[in-house]
Amino acid sequence: MKGAGTFLSMGERPIQEDHVLVKEDRGLILVADGFGGSLSGLETARLANDSIVHFVGRQSQDEEATMPFELRGHLTWDANILGNAVLHANREILKWNQKRSAQARGGASVVAARVRQKHLCVCSVGNASSWLLREGESKALTHPKSLGLFEDPFMGWGKPGRQIPLLSLGTHERLEPEILEVRIEEGDWLVLHSDGVWPDVIEELGRLQRKNLEFEASLRSFEEICKLTSFNDNASISLAIF
Repeated sequence: MKGAGTFLSMGERPIQEDHVLVKEDRGLILVADGFGGSLSGLETARLANDSIVHFVGRQSQDEEATMPFELRGHLTWDANILGNAVLHANREILKWNQKRSAQARGGASVVAARVRQKHLCVCSVGNASSWLLREGESKALTHPKSLGLFEDPFMGWGKPGRQIPLLSLGTHERLEPEILEVRIEEGDWLVLHSDGVWPDVIEELGRLQRKNLEFEASLRSFEEICKLTSFNDNASISLAIF
């Protein structure tokens, strides 16, 4: 990974409930979209990302450090670690919620990516998205699960009041994260984002990629595109360039 850039916007919302975290030394890129009363959304989003980073860090040092561990035979070890890190984050948020009243509890959608050499693992729960861009073309890696998309998979993306996640950290004891593994190539871009970012931003980034700019210029242009976009909701997005 050459590097990554991030962008957050409150949009028209009074508070920010998204959290983005990049740990290049561990190959981790995380976007969490929190929800809940008062500041619970931001706290649970931050707790989700921090818990994933903590789990991955401890697991890489001691395979017994963060049990329980659900081993899926069809996934590589890296993908198993990332999937279990998300399950660990869910347990941490559930414990956090137990100490609070029903009105003060929170949850979060999350999309997490881990890169090692040319191997990419992506794990998603809820209403966050991930895309792989190659030569200006975009491919959805994971699929957001929201009420709007359930009601209308063609037009439900931006329906007002329908961006409610059907699954999230902190609301279900048993989760089955969506996990995907792909091989990446030099020049690929990975985009992770919350539900406040609409598909036209991905299209704009595809056009930017076709310009074949240098790394730093690409990140500057990415930031300019985000700043010029009017977001209605909280919006968080990360761009990793390989």
